[in-house]
Formats: sequence, C-alpha cells, structure tokens
Amino acid sequence: MIDSSLYDDPELYDLLFAAEPAVIEFYLEQARRSDGPILELACGTGEILLPIAQAGLSIVGLDASPNMLARAQTKADAAGLRVQLVDGDMRTFELSRRFGLVFVASNSL
Repeated sequence: MIDSSLYDDPELYDLLFAAEPAVIEFYLEQARRSDGPILELACGTGEILLPIAQAGLSIVGLDASPNMLARAQTKADAAGLRVQLVDGDMRTFELSRRFGLVFVASNSL
C-alpha cells in the first residue's frame, strides 16, 4: 500500500508532476513500435497511458492507488477512451497475458 498522502489527491498530483510533452512523445513512439498490447506499471492518473490509448493502441494500466486509478478512469471516460485499469502492486501482480511493451515511466520507481 502506498503511504504518501500525495497519492490521495490525484488532482494535485497532476498539477505537481505534469509530464513534459517530449516525455509523453517518447513513450508514445515506443508504444507504436511495440508488437502487441502495452502495459504501463504505476500508471497513476493516466498522463502517459491516455495519449497511447488515444493513438488507438491497446494499453493496460496498473497502479497501487485506487484514487489515482479513479482519476485515470474519469479522464479516460471524458475523452471517450476505453482502457483497462488494474488495481495492483507492480512488485507482485499476475495478469495472465503477454505484452509487447511493459514500461514504468517518470518517478514511479
């Protein structure tokens, strides 16, 4: 379980840790080059996940914070995007499927 209250306020998190456009573009390009679905570990509020989904690529997001996942889902719904979001710990999870690209972005490690 995440013990930082920052993860309890996803709107504040988005304001404090907005990804640079070049960072989003880097992961988007890697996703386009991948062969198969994509998995983002510690996807947070979906700042990188959602542009990948918007590009028409199949992506799953996993995060240990239900609040962050709820914010990501709200943003996905507002954009009309269908994404699979999973509540889980990236250290110990099982999704029973394979991915062409798995990544952890930004300050998630």
